[in-house]
Amino acid sequence: MAKKAIKKVDFKKVEKVSIMKVVSEALRSAGYAVEDGEDFGFTSGTVVVKGEKCDIQLKPISPKAGLERYEALEEEEEEVEEETPVEEAEVEAEVE
Repeated sequence: MAKKAIKKVDFKKVEKVSIMKVVSEALRSAGYAVEDGEDFGFTSGTVVVKGEKCDIQLKPISPKAGLERYEALEEEEEEVEEETPVEEAEVEAEVE
């Protein structure tokens, strides 16, 4: 008996299709024309939104292989350099 090949589901692709469907429907509800990006030579899942003055391409991108979630960057504390107060006499001397 021949073994059946087990087809692995690409959950990222499924999620992209699901989200782009919601996005496309929302844009259509807002009055925008939304077209399949493949008609324009873009990759599968991409849509083209017909804006008032120009077209906008929306392409879903998931995290790279091995990752399921993006992580927010932590804010780095900026070092603030304290300015040394300038004496009025120094400023007057520079002006003269």
